[in-house]
Amino acid sequence: MKKKIKLFDSLAHPTISGKWKTFSKNKIKVDCSFKRLNETMKKNNIYRALAIGMEGYEGYNHKKFIQKCKMFKNLTPIAGIDPKKKISSQSKEITKIKELGFKGVKIHPRLSNLDLRNKNFLNLLKLLSKNKLVAMICTFPQINLKNIITPNFFENLIIAISKAPGLKVILVHGGCTDLLKYAEFARINNERILLDLSLTLTRYSESSIDIDIKYLFKNLDRII
Repeated sequence: MKKKIKLFDSLAHPTISGKWKTFSKNKIKVDCSFKRLNETMKKNNIYRALAIGMEGYEGYNHKKFIQKCKMFKNLTPIAGIDPKKKISSQSKEITKIKELGFKGVKIHPRLSNLDLRNKNFLNLLKLLSKNKLVAMICTFPQINLKNIITPNFFENLIIAISKAPGLKVILVHGGCTDLLKYAEFARINNERILLDLSLTLTRYSESSIDIDIKYLFKNLDRII
């Protein structure tokens, strides 16, 4: 008899409004309510999920979001935050996030138009480390020639993380097309870094990256 594998959703995005306004021209109507997430988790045998908020999106508010999360025991709350917020207000917000019960924060460089060399962002990482909160950093580049936020994204990301000793980081989407490069970084720094394969796992199905993912599952499963 085969052992049943427990499934964990590392990137669930329920919203306070229950709606999802896409960032592209494609208009897709989906139910992103906490109730619907809970129902689909049960249906698909997903025992737990990270419920991740997005700053300024669909009515996001730290307190309201975590109140919704606490209604479902299978959700772990991750706060949405503006990584460019002034240093003078960062400490107070991070303290609040910690007190409310969040386990980490999601940082979205692309949607935040964030240059990873930004001093406010670097200070934020230090605060997260100090408060023992995990930093989930999106690594999906989607480079737009009209708006190149950070040249040499990977190198500057490593420098930023190095300036926050002890910070635990989840590299969201695992670097996508640069998967193996990010995986080696996670392998060498496995006490601090984990690789998330959400999106990448399905987006590049039947590509050469699919083969790389199989390799990682076989050889570096502890960092994923």
